[in-house]
Amino acid sequence: MSTATAETTTEATDAPIEAMEPEATEAKAEAMLVEIPLERLRTNPLNLRRRVGDIKALTKSIAEVGIVVPLIVTPSEDGTYLLAAGERRLTAARAARLAVAPCVVKNLTEAEQVEIMLTENDDDRTPLSPSERAAGYLRLVSLGCTVRRLAAKVGRSAKHVSAHMALLELPERAQLAVDTGELSMTDVAALVKVKDQPELIEEVLALPAWNRHDIAMVIERRIAQRRQEEAYAEAVAEQEAKGHRVIESTSVSQSKAKRLRDLGFKVADHKAEPCHAVVVERYLRGVEVVEVCDEPRRHTAKAGAASRSELQVTAATVVGQSPEDRERRSERKRVLRRRAEFLAEALARRSVPKPRDATTFCLHALMEQANGNAWARAGALLGVEPAASRWGGKDWHRPIRELADRSSADLLRVATAMAASCAEERISSYGGYGDGGVRYVEALTSLGYEPDPFEDAEVAAARERVAEDAAIDDGTDPGGLDDEDDATVDDEASPDDEPPAA
Repeated sequence: MSTATAETTTEATDAPIEAMEPEATEAKAEAMLVEIPLERLRTNPLNLRRRVGDIKALTKSIAEVGIVVPLIVTPSEDGTYLLAAGERRLTAARAARLAVAPCVVKNLTEAEQVEIMLTENDDDRTPLSPSERAAGYLRLVSLGCTVRRLAAKVGRSAKHVSAHMALLELPERAQLAVDTGELSMTDVAALVKVKDQPELIEEVLALPAWNRHDIAMVIERRIAQRRQEEAYAEAVAEQEAKGHRVIESTSVSQSKAKRLRDLGFKVADHKAEPCHAVVVERYLRGVEVVEVCDEPRRHTAKAGAASRSELQVTAATVVGQSPEDRERRSERKRVLRRRAEFLAEALARRSVPKPRDATTFCLHALMEQANGNAWARAGALLGVEPAASRWGGKDWHRPIRELADRSSADLLRVATAMAASCAEERISSYGGYGDGGVRYVEALTSLGYEPDPFEDAEVAAARERVAEDAAIDDGTDPGGLDDEDDATVDDEASPDDEPPAA
């Protein structure tokens, strides 16, 4: 904008805006392009943008060439104009000390103003944050616009609109985490399910980033832990109400106590003993009350006469010490040796008699070694819906096993997904590519996967590390120096000096 233009407009500050566009009248024109003094432009109370962001570059541009894209404003009853679009440009214009700004004047309803704030876009503007956009969606819906019609207006899906409005149901800290990219909209969906537990959301957000890469799983575990704590407190209170002494321990194995059944005692026989107690053992999905003896020495000949109990442990009563138990252990060792001899003989033939059966066994063994994260990730890869466990959580084992049992092809699909899940866990953003990761990427490549340049570089570096480790194990020099090169490393080295270590 030229200086002359600015001066001319400044002189006309007190004149009606319509006088600057004589060919336009209120009756005929829905919109007018006019220059309006900045002091007559006001931030709209409906403004969705909370922060204008960094406007240094924009301010410099406007100072040099003026405002290229006009602001959109609507008349106010007090003679000023409310901004509908161009908050960052107006802020930059004020910073650049402009006197006037080109504006498109429109008579807009409240809904139209919000709609423009959502859809207006130009090169100078920073996109609205998710929470700012969500506030606009909610405003339009509150004014009577349906989610489906709103989605069509802004060029988004109804699911997108609903997911963003759900963001506003979360605490402000969670909204800020989404705006800054710390959380994704997928994480929002998981958090909304526990929106009535703000303290739980705060706990999850307080975790370090590496410990909440799967928000849904973290929430599920937290809920399970809370149920466990509630169940534990309830069980302890119940046992104390019955007059039982409760040992504060997470499990029997972590205390010096022994289970009565392991000592061969009946509860009724041991209940009157001073060493009788209970341990409330915690499990992931619940608790178990275990009757124990916290001083098993009293029931053996090692105890002093004064403290020795008349209820004594014998080999016949202790679990695993009876003649029958010893015989059973001996038989188990015998059949273990028979299996080992059979396998050694079968593997010595270098070919398995029934490869299909052996493959099936290997695939099932692989599944058994996978952890809970691998099962969940494999289920997602396979498109399997988890079943509900008896504890109220997600049971991935049952539906995945049912899929694997349908056919050999499905078993191979399941095993591939499970192996990939295990590999992905090792190659996570907090891990790296090892020998197994390299083989995994090579397998994917054989199936048509195309690694990008970053992954190619990571795999190449991993191959070098694997080669160096192998060279060190073999006692060779990975640098490839021959004897002559070694001799020139240090001109003053004596003939008896060893070559540099690899």
